[in-house]
Amino acid sequence: MFRRGMTSLAVAGSLLLGVAAPAVLADTFPAGNADLYAASSSWDSGESNIGIGATVGTQDGVAVHSLSVSSFLVQDITCKGKDKTGISLVYTLGESLDATIKIDAKLGSASASGTLSGTEEVFNSCTGADTFRDISFQASFALTASGAISTSKTRSVTNNPDGSKSTSTDKFDSRDATGSFSISGVSYTPTFSNISHDVSTFTTVPPRH
Repeated sequence: MFRRGMTSLAVAGSLLLGVAAPAVLADTFPAGNADLYAASSSWDSGESNIGIGATVGTQDGVAVHSLSVSSFLVQDITCKGKDKTGISLVYTLGESLDATIKIDAKLGSASASGTLSGTEEVFNSCTGADTFRDISFQASFALTASGAISTSKTRSVTNNPDGSKSTSTDKFDSRDATGSFSISGVSYTPTFSNISHDVSTFTTVPPRH
């Protein structure tokens, strides 16, 4: 069954970083952090929607570098041999881990381009056929900030049952943006675009004996 209710990419600009759970073993005390720049852009016609996003930085000491696309397109079609029309539902997911990505440290601009690999699902209402195929396609975007930086900060402290104390912090800076993006040679004027920088930390202090 076609995933009709699914919407476009979780845009990198609203990326929420998960925080590791407190260690089960009393002698294991994790520490983690993330420093991620992201940019995202989306287009929505009311029925069809497309999202493109890029993320670069580090998470728990591991480099992050990704350009991804998610699209859901509704197209009118003529049913073969029948005097009626139908719809074609096309759901596409793709990602590149070696795309060219540039995001300004002050969130003033962002751009990305690359060849993405992924899958495409097509549902034909005339025939009832639901088909899948592997695909490769080009995608790119170019954004310029259009507003001031908005900042949110959070900090939480948890006293764990074993006596240790975990502290997590997050600082999220974001700016609205304007620009354009292209998928497989087709250009779109975004409904919404955003450039962001997210810095989070997680540390656990062992119990005092």
